[in-house]
Amino acid sequence: MPHFYGTRRVPQMMQKIRLHRALVRASGNMALEASWDEIEQFIDFLYAEVGKRDATQFVELPSEAA
Repeated sequence: MPHFYGTRRVPQMMQKIRLHRALVRASGNMALEASWDEIEQFIDFLYAEVGKRDATQFVELPSEAA
């Protein structure tokens, strides 16, 4: 996975998605969970499609040590 999309850091975007997922699950709001379930399945697909359309926006960086 690329490290950047434009000026945005992809790992940070994915971390925010995981946090959002956890918050939705913890909310206990069934309507919110159902809505998240409907869109979550498309997130990886959308990132992949953007990458195919405009690979020039991606900048590969060496792996950073944690």
